[in-house]
Amino acid sequence: MLHKISKLLVCSLVIAMVSGCMKVKKKDEQAAVVNAPEAPIEVQSAENKNFDFDYELDEGMQKVRFYIPNSWPESVVVEKVVGNEKAVLREIYFPNQVWKDQLALEVKTSYKFYEKSAKEMKLIEQIDVIPVLDFDLQQDLNLTDLFGSLALVKKIQIRNLEIKNPARFFIGDFKGIIKIENLHSDKGVIQTFVEGTRAIQGDGRSVGDFTLQIINGTGELNVHLFAEAGANGEPGKEPNAALTGASGLEGEAATFSPQGSNSCLGMGQNLCLSSVIYICIKPPRQGGDAQDGLQGYPGQPGFHGGSVKKINLENLSSSLQVNIYKRAGKKGLGGPGGLGGKPGDPGKGGDGNTRDFLRFLKLNPDDPMSLAKIAMMGVSEPCAAAGPGKPGVRGPQGLSGADGEDGIVF
Repeated sequence: MLHKISKLLVCSLVIAMVSGCMKVKKKDEQAAVVNAPEAPIEVQSAENKNFDFDYELDEGMQKVRFYIPNSWPESVVVEKVVGNEKAVLREIYFPNQVWKDQLALEVKTSYKFYEKSAKEMKLIEQIDVIPVLDFDLQQDLNLTDLFGSLALVKKIQIRNLEIKNPARFFIGDFKGIIKIENLHSDKGVIQTFVEGTRAIQGDGRSVGDFTLQIINGTGELNVHLFAEAGANGEPGKEPNAALTGASGLEGEAATFSPQGSNSCLGMGQNLCLSSVIYICIKPPRQGGDAQDGLQGYPGQPGFHGGSVKKINLENLSSSLQVNIYKRAGKKGLGGPGGLGGKPGDPGKGGDGNTRDFLRFLKLNPDDPMSLAKIAMMGVSEPCAAAGPGKPGVRGPQGLSGADGEDGIVF
C-alpha cells in the first residue's frame, strides 16, 4: 500500500544541539581516520536519569559529550573501537556525570561501558557514534557503505544536506533521531531500503520508528519508507536413505530332490569319489515387489515482510515540503518440498539352479564358503529361473512450506 503525506509543519520548540561539522567524501574517495588524545573530564554538575549524548565543536575538532546516569557507579571501564582498529580499554571517573571524548573523522566509533567488579566486567551500555556530516548529493549514497551497521547508532546529525534529483540518501532500518540543520532538496529522497529488497534470511526488517528533525529547509523532499521483504523458505532437504522404499524379498527357492550318485570320479586306482546328483522338482517363485519411496521432506516456511511504523516528523521550515511514502515488505514464499525418496530394489526371482540349491540346503548363497560345502553335490536338471518383482516408484514431492505474511503499514 502506498501512502502520501503532504507537507507537515510542526510548530514546537526544538532545542538545537551544538554541532561540529565535517565534509564526508564521495563514496569512491578514501576515508581518513583521525585519532586524538582522550579529552579530559568536563568540570560541571549534572543530574542525569538516562544515558544520552550530543556533539560539540571544539577548535575545529568534533567531540561527543556523554551524559552519564546518576545510577551508574562512580567509575566505569570504557572499551573504545575506532573503525577497524584494536579496542582500547580505559577506566574513567565522572563525578559530574558528564564525559567528553574526541571523535575520529569519517569512521564510526564504538563504545562499551562496563561496571568493574572483582570477578568480572558487566556491560552497562553499548553505543555507536558517527561524526556530524555534510553532504552534497548528486548520486545515491548509503550510510551503511560508509559506517557499516547502524543498529547501535542512536543519532545522525547532519550540518548541511543538499540532495539533487534523482539522488537518494539511504538510511536502512535506522531507529533513532536524524537531525538536519540545513537542508535543500530538489525532489531528492531520503529512503530506507532499495525497492524490492528481500532479506537473505529471516523476517524482513521493519522501518520507521524514528524522528526526523529539520531545522531549516527549502525545496521538496520525499521520504520513502520501504520495508524489507521476508526471506523465502528453503527447499526441503534432499532425500536420504530414510526415505528409500524397502526392497522386495527374494523369490522362494526351487525345491530339489536327490537322484543318486554320478559315476565314480577317478582319483587313482584305489581312490574313488562320487557326487550326489539333484534335480529341480518345483520351480522357484518370482521376487517380491519393490516398495515405493516415501514422500519428500517438506519445504521451510517463508518469512514475514517488514512493517512500516510511524515516524515523528519535525519540519520547522515553511519553505520545505515533505512528502512521505510508505510500502510494507512483501511476504516470503514457502520453500518447495524436497524430492521423494527412491524406490526399493525389486526382489530377485529364484534362479532354479545353484543359488536356489544353496538356499534349499539352508546355506547362505552370498557366502563364498558355501560353494565349498557342496563340492560333492550338483544339480543336473535345473528349473527355469523366475523373474524379479515389480519395480517401485519414487515417493511424492514433499509439501511446500507455508508462505509468510506481508508486512503492515501502521
